[in-house]
Amino acid sequence: MIGTVTSGSREQAAAHSTSGSSGTRIHALEEHLAEVARHAANHASVFGGQEWARLAGLWHDLGKYRPGFQRYLHAATGAEAESAHIEGGAGRVSHSTAGALLACERFGTTGRVLAYLIASHHARLYDWNSNTLVTADRKIDDYGPAGHVGVAVAKSDDEKVMKRKYDIQLEIAGPTAMWTRPDTGDSPGTYPVPTRSAAKGIFEAILWNPAVEIVPVRVEICAPLVYHHYATNYGGPLRKSGQIKDGNNYQLFATVLINVHYRLFAELYPASHTDFPPKIRQWLERTRSPCHAFKDIFERRLRRGQCHYVPSLGWREFVPSYVGEARDTPTQTDINLNLPSIPDRIFNKSAYGEHALTYSQGLVIEAGVLRYGAHHAE
Repeated sequence: MIGTVTSGSREQAAAHSTSGSSGTRIHALEEHLAEVARHAANHASVFGGQEWARLAGLWHDLGKYRPGFQRYLHAATGAEAESAHIEGGAGRVSHSTAGALLACERFGTTGRVLAYLIASHHARLYDWNSNTLVTADRKIDDYGPAGHVGVAVAKSDDEKVMKRKYDIQLEIAGPTAMWTRPDTGDSPGTYPVPTRSAAKGIFEAILWNPAVEIVPVRVEICAPLVYHHYATNYGGPLRKSGQIKDGNNYQLFATVLINVHYRLFAELYPASHTDFPPKIRQWLERTRSPCHAFKDIFERRLRRGQCHYVPSLGWREFVPSYVGEARDTPTQTDINLNLPSIPDRIFNKSAYGEHALTYSQGLVIEAGVLRYGAHHAE
């Protein structure tokens, strides 16, 4: 058959056909949409438009699910069959309107840009002020039961985008750092690198939202490790009750790092819990790809120097001299260390969680790089 592809007892819609010496080859529509979406996303990745390009590719031929187009393709022969997907000829059936309408329906005014791209993929680009899309009288339902197969493919892609992770990174440096080792008692020492929870705190100083989880995955050491003896008058809550009552401090000795420089890498994931405040739930309902949006927000805030609180290099008094976009600072490849045990997570959820300290064992700093290991899901 030309109009459909048969797989077992299931009949699939066809995108187009080609004729050759070996006969007629039918290209399944679902496969065609997926391939175009993949190629479009790859091409658009150079300017950060991969998600919009993926949708344009996935939706550009949704109208081919319409029974009228499948009947036309089935009835066409020879050269007419091979060019049946081209619109504008006499007797040919329009198929680009469905994806354009879906873009407008899904994204409103913003979707109109995507709609014009889809509607114009076999012709010149429509003018923005044109009423072509607004006055189109076909709806997705007009394309029959098969049309909903195409929409289901689009919704499936929506789910993939929602679950997709996004990478973020930053660089941080400062005169002093203290990544406290809990096994060093009342004269604390420091790990050579920030723990995963400390790195998470640095990222969340730039961006925090209960709808997204930031998972640090790697740290690169960009300066030699130099340890230093440090003494301070401690006036915190760990003093004895009598000292607190009398307003007395005590001298605290510690081993810290000086002149530190790190490059941190993390991944963004949608939070698995759903107990969000109403405003965040409303925003999520309007946002197709929250993590994509949060990545853009993070990078914009990092460029502008915006933060919710001043990030610290461990202890709060150790503020950084630089926090910003990653630069071409070389990694200290001569640093190779074993970390038998290091704190991993402090809370059991990315937001609104309870204290539940976990550790990672057997980590290795290799050529100046520590990989935090597998992420413990909520």
